[in-house]
Amino acid sequence: MKTKTKNLKLGIFLFLVFALPISAFSQTVTAYLCGTGTATLVPDFGTYTPANGDKIVWSEIGGAAVTYTVGTDPVLNFTTPNNLSDGEHKYTVHVIPFDQTVCPGNTSDEYLIYKLPGTTVALASPVDSYCTDAPSRSVITATPGTPPPAGVTLTYTWSATSGGSPVTITDLGTSAGNVFTMKSGVTAGTYIFTAVAKYDTGSVPLRPTTSCEYTSTTQTVTVTPKPGKPTVTIQ
Repeated sequence: MKTKTKNLKLGIFLFLVFALPISAFSQTVTAYLCGTGTATLVPDFGTYTPANGDKIVWSEIGGAAVTYTVGTDPVLNFTTPNNLSDGEHKYTVHVIPFDQTVCPGNTSDEYLIYKLPGTTVALASPVDSYCTDAPSRSVITATPGTPPPAGVTLTYTWSATSGGSPVTITDLGTSAGNVFTMKSGVTAGTYIFTAVAKYDTGSVPLRPTTSCEYTSTTQTVTVTPKPGKPTVTIQ
């Protein structure tokens, strides 16, 4: 009896895998937004050209619909609000012909937009005092308060000051991902580091195109000089 039940469950699972479209299991993000960024969605009805009186209906899955009338409204495109909640937002569009003899239009596939969360960035270092002659080592790590979703990364631009003046960051070391590595031989002094994080969505469009910037807390590292070789005299 148990074997029959297992076979039945397996059969149902295989049916769902092959019968349902891929979108039923996952859906590709077609655009990302951050901050107050917006995206304008432009409909393409193929060989059908909307006529005066036709209604273009934009709908957000689980949300409200917006309707534009051809010949009356100045635009037919839909622009997302600039205050979307974080996470997924799915939109569709269809046309309702004014001419009742024309076949009703099919609803488009869902267009998935993802609103990226704002975040904070904290810097931390296992050491706050570093010898100028010490070997190269990773000394600062940047950590976002809200990690980006899968498929999205944060890129970091590092800067530093000493005595209130900017310092050429490559004179202090190199960065890889969210880690800054101090090199050996850095001039003695007190350095205040800052990192600016930006979203990187790869080939997927991001609005605004300038991305959003998140400035980190600061991290101070003091580079101390190596004591010189002593000499001995007799009194």
